[in-house]
Amino acid sequence: MSEVAAQPASARKSSSAALIGSSLVLVGRILALVTALFLLHGVATNGANPFYVVQPVALAMLMLVGAFARRSGATLLAFAYVLMFLIFLILRPIADETFIPVHYDYPILFDRVLFLGSLPMVRLQDLFHASGEINALDLFLSGVYITYFVAPHLIVLAVWRTRPQLFPKAVMGISLCFIIGLFFYFAVPTAPPWLASEKGDIEADVVRILPEISAQLAGDTYDEASRAVGENDVAAMPSLHTALTTMVALIMASYGRRWRFLGITYVALMATALVYLGEHYVIDEIAGIALAVGVWRLVSHHRMFAWARPRVDQEETPLEVSAGSRAA
Repeated sequence: MSEVAAQPASARKSSSAALIGSSLVLVGRILALVTALFLLHGVATNGANPFYVVQPVALAMLMLVGAFARRSGATLLAFAYVLMFLIFLILRPIADETFIPVHYDYPILFDRVLFLGSLPMVRLQDLFHASGEINALDLFLSGVYITYFVAPHLIVLAVWRTRPQLFPKAVMGISLCFIIGLFFYFAVPTAPPWLASEKGDIEADVVRILPEISAQLAGDTYDEASRAVGENDVAAMPSLHTALTTMVALIMASYGRRWRFLGITYVALMATALVYLGEHYVIDEIAGIALAVGVWRLVSHHRMFAWARPRVDQEETPLEVSAGSRAA
């Protein structure tokens, strides 16, 4: 009798399952590596435009994590994260092409109630911005705004490197923010302040500062990048800029008090930038913060996501994880 035939049926089934699992992981690693090369090819092709570089590079790094991670779970999560994000990029531009009318009035009403009749973006631009001119505050807050396009991906990479037991939770938190935000873009298309101003729903002029800066310093860079990633001018509610920044801050808070303070500072700067640059109302930002906090609590406490939470006995400090990685 052969050795295979002599094995119990349960052992043969377990061996077959392990072989199938290993094959799937191998396929996942190959797909991750191919995706990374595809993204890096896009960077090489369009590298002259900085807006084309930051996101693809970060995503390619995540795919390389998936291709070479020691744990098969990290491979599948990294690939799922990038796939989800690419789907978000594909669907976001068509979210404004439905039969649902665009909302202009309700965020204006909310902000007027919050600020006793005035609009904060109008006040800030009246105080600090001169149309057609660029000052240091414009450049600084524009830089803060742009960090949104790479910060979520970088925090996922940092978590994978320094605290891998937190990796599933971080991936799920950020992914759910993208998915829920996309749902609202389809269900409640909402115009930002600059577009409401162009339509005449806001009496004062609200300038969209970032394209103005780009036109003066980098030509058509901003417009080209917007067309490349897919334009949707009515994806204001909730503010995913604020939601993802808040999610980054919540993940940073897991590293201790100093990182918590830096995260809160980052959220405050992003919120200021979004209003000052004419991109969002304050009510959009409140909704974004509520989205991130709600998702984080869901992933932290709901039994559906118990698999994504680190066990207490597995908690390690970043230094312990780094030391263990070096020792390995």
